[in-house]
Amino acid sequence: MSPRSSSPRGPGGPNSNRPVRPQQNLNGRIATLRMTILAAGGEYVPWGAAYEYAGDLDEIIAAVRESILPHDPAAARDLIADFFSRDKAILESCDDSCGAVGEVFREAAEVFAVAARAAKEPAAALSIVRTLLRKDSYGVRWFLINGIPRFLDKAHREILLAEWWKAVEFEPEDYGARHARVLIQQLAEACKDPVLYERAVSFGRELEKFPLLAINLARQYLLRNKFSEALDRLPVSTPTRAHIQDDVEQIQVDCFKGLGRMDECREVLHTRVLRTGEYSQLREFLATIAPRERKAAEGKILKAILSGDCTPLAKARLFLDVGDAGTCSQLVLANASSFDGRFYPEIARMARGLEASHPLAATALYRRLAETILARALAKNYGHAVGYLRSIERLAHRINRWKPLANHVDYVAELRDVHRMKSSLWKLWKPK
Repeated sequence: MSPRSSSPRGPGGPNSNRPVRPQQNLNGRIATLRMTILAAGGEYVPWGAAYEYAGDLDEIIAAVRESILPHDPAAARDLIADFFSRDKAILESCDDSCGAVGEVFREAAEVFAVAARAAKEPAAALSIVRTLLRKDSYGVRWFLINGIPRFLDKAHREILLAEWWKAVEFEPEDYGARHARVLIQQLAEACKDPVLYERAVSFGRELEKFPLLAINLARQYLLRNKFSEALDRLPVSTPTRAHIQDDVEQIQVDCFKGLGRMDECREVLHTRVLRTGEYSQLREFLATIAPRERKAAEGKILKAILSGDCTPLAKARLFLDVGDAGTCSQLVLANASSFDGRFYPEIARMARGLEASHPLAATALYRRLAETILARALAKNYGHAVGYLRSIERLAHRINRWKPLANHVDYVAELRDVHRMKSSLWKLWKPK
């Protein structure tokens, strides 16, 4: 039964002529909504219809929020609890690869928080969340935790935490214990309580062996403006993966700024710019330097980046962004064949930026983009390759010296030879 097919309509609707008392009408709406919720999750919904199905479910939540919550918060709370208890039936009845149905549960959790607070029955709300959170096989009931600080006072939260801690301490490596520990972490985040978060993540663990947990812990202290504590929790050594280094350095930057330790902040920014070659990070670094000294500092750091360990693509991108198209062009002509085609948005942006002043470098980039597509031999992408090849043709008449590239005629001849079997390519593109 589709939720839309039993849209909420209680007794006394537009097709009824008999007078209905307001409470009777409200009870009818509640009963109809409960029946609709219990019927949710019937015939399987394929991926293409998932958004429509999510819209049907969202109508249920909207009906609870608009028709029931203002008049009977306790009933609204209980209806949303019914909805969460149907997560298995709802999520197993559809292909929610797009995440649209999951988002309905996020909205439902918000309605639950508002209703539970308005009902002013913390013991009842505690009983509901205790039951629902005992098991969360589909990952949507955890949305309820974010609202707990709004509808449960500290005394009732402590009751919930005591139950979870009991599970953690009973058998630390048991599934139930791990589940309870994650619940505690999420509640600590919702309550903005880094001390509770630290107790949960460090229980039975040596955090120095878990750098990612230590970074997340430091972030919790940072969010509470406890800058010194956040710095103390950062791992001494971190994995070399770039995104993890970025996280650590950003926490350090924010903490040093919060503590007014600008020399240390500047040093971290300097290290990060040399490692990444990111233009935005260069600007952030220069912003920490006195205006009269920025030009010299920029020249010095650009020179260091040019001879440093950044990838050639990162270097070329940075020099184009700072307005030095000449150096960018030199880097492109020396390294274009090694540029990773997966970064095609950045490569295409550089090519467009170099067209006017350095058509040869732009040609090298367009060739790289086209060759990357053709090497994958996916005919559906040949249209993009043809676009790049036409850009090459358009620029060819402006180039007099081709070194270190092959001239346009020789390049097209080689392309014809290497990709002669790609008939769909040659149907799309007839070289001039």
